[in-house]
Amino acid sequence: GRKKISLLLYFVLRISSEGRPHGVFNLINSRSLNSSTSYSPLPPIIANLLFAIIKKFFKIYILISKKMNLKDHIRSIQDYPKKGVLFRDITTLIKNNSAFTYTIDLMVENSKNFKIDKIAAMESRGFVFASALSYILKKPFILLRKKNKLPAETHSVDFELEYGTATMEVHKDSIDENDNVLLIDDLIATGGTAEAAAKLVEISKGNVSGFIFVINLFDLGGSDNLIKKGYKVKNLIEFPGH
Repeated sequence: GRKKISLLLYFVLRISSEGRPHGVFNLINSRSLNSSTSYSPLPPIIANLLFAIIKKFFKIYILISKKMNLKDHIRSIQDYPKKGVLFRDITTLIKNNSAFTYTIDLMVENSKNFKIDKIAAMESRGFVFASALSYILKKPFILLRKKNKLPAETHSVDFELEYGTATMEVHKDSIDENDNVLLIDDLIATGGTAEAAAKLVEISKGNVSGFIFVINLFDLGGSDNLIKKGYKVKNLIEFPGH
């Protein structure tokens, strides 16, 4: 079980130097035909490959072993912020340590499918997840904020929400030319916010690596529209929008 896998990784770490294994225990025959165990070094390339495979397997095993249904941690609120809207509330997820940790772990694993120079998030709930992901991946974190919230010169994009209109901005010096930017948000509905975020990256002459959303309201079509426009999208949870 999990304990055995942990012991295996511990063994590999114990026989390593600076995190890289340089040998394994091999069985050899002596002249007296009695078997004995000795330490035999492996070539560094093979040893490093072995360690990488075991480390990858261990990470996947941990994710599978602690798999949980994140939908159980999302609260649904009818007629918020206005009548006819069914609001999916992530505060019940992030207040649960196990659920929040698992969500970030899933984001880290899925981020491996994207080329990333920087991570950006849409105000404001996207900041919660993107800042944690940025810290773990050691990537710069860029704020995409509402109008007049950023102090320096900005690029601006107007867009429509499912219950109104808004403006999103980014500092002009946040994204450099050809930066590959991964965009993060807690939820995608009709996709207006996500498309505005993509436009800000492109106006800044950066490249949109893709999107990771915690929740996709699949019947509102936002995620599908992004995919049709050629963007890569990963959603962790699927919910109906009504």
